[in-house]
Amino acid sequence: MRPYFVEKSLMSLITLADRLVGEEMLTRRVKRPEARKIVAREAGITPGALEGLSRGRLKFVDRIAGPLNALLVRKIEQRIASLEHELTVAKALGRAPEIDLRRAESALEEARQALGK
Repeated sequence: MRPYFVEKSLMSLITLADRLVGEEMLTRRVKRPEARKIVAREAGITPGALEGLSRGRLKFVDRIAGPLNALLVRKIEQRIASLEHELTVAKALGRAPEIDLRRAESALEEARQALGK
C-alpha cells in the first residue's frame, strides 16, 4: 500500500478511537483510562491496543479497525433507537410543533439510510 494512504487511514482510526473514548468519558463521567477500558471491552479488544493506537505504536492496526468500526455502528444504532423513542414520546405528548416532528422524522430516516438499514 502507498504510505500516504496507510497514514491517512491510521489517522482516521485514531480519531475514531479517540471519539469513542471521549464519548464514554462524557456519558459515564469517567476518566480516560476507565473510558478506554470500557470501549475496549465493548469492541472486544484489549485496552493496551487502544493505548498503543493512540500513541502510534500499534503494529497490527488492521486487527482492531473492524471491531472499532462495528462498535461505532452499534453506538449509532443505539442512539437512533433512543431518538426514535424520544420522538414517539414527543408525539404522544403533543407539545412539539408538527414541523419539528417532521424534521426529526426525516433526520432519523436519513440516519437509517446512511447505515443501510
